[in-house]
Amino acid sequence: MNDWVERVAEVAGRGSDCVLVTVADVRGSAPREPGARMIVTHAAASDTIGGGNLEAACVERARALLATGGEPTAQLVRYPLGPGSGQCCGGVATILFERVEWNRAGWLPAVQAHVCAADPGVVVTVAEGRCSGAKLIAGRHAHSGTLGDASLDAMALVRARALLAGAEGEWTPRLHALHAATASTVAFFEPLRPSSLEIVLFGAGHVGRALVD
Repeated sequence: MNDWVERVAEVAGRGSDCVLVTVADVRGSAPREPGARMIVTHAAASDTIGGGNLEAACVERARALLATGGEPTAQLVRYPLGPGSGQCCGGVATILFERVEWNRAGWLPAVQAHVCAADPGVVVTVAEGRCSGAKLIAGRHAHSGTLGDASLDAMALVRARALLAGAEGEWTPRLHALHAATASTVAFFEPLRPSSLEIVLFGAGHVGRALVD
């Protein structure tokens, strides 16, 4: 679940930028679930969000985001998979693109600390609107970073800690709209869960889905 953290750290350690391409939301049938992610650089791409036309379109957009620079550093894009992408799954995937600039990834050490300590946490990312790309990392008792507004931070912390207090089965990455008197935004909440067991499953048909459940 958390392999992406070390991969991003490796890219940043080489003085290179990358784009995190993350499935933020799914409606209907889609190749991958919320939280599935790939890492795209100018020259390579690792991991997968499901392959096919969707993935090719996302790699192209990610490299355009790398090439243009500037703001915004994060954006949400909705992909209708049947008519829009020519894929047999007929659902809709909402993809979060985040450009990670190696010299501005101040949030990365805090995320690494949670992963290395096997300490559950939640990474909250501004997905669109003002301060897109800003991150708040919430633990059960402490937090770091900001979404750019104190009221939004407070709301995000309440929601993040409610996720941490719930059953692990409820720890699904998800988009939430946050509305405060001073600001509004859409944020992506992603739990950081320590994993003691890894299973590799080949095949994503009805049998594979039943096994995952």
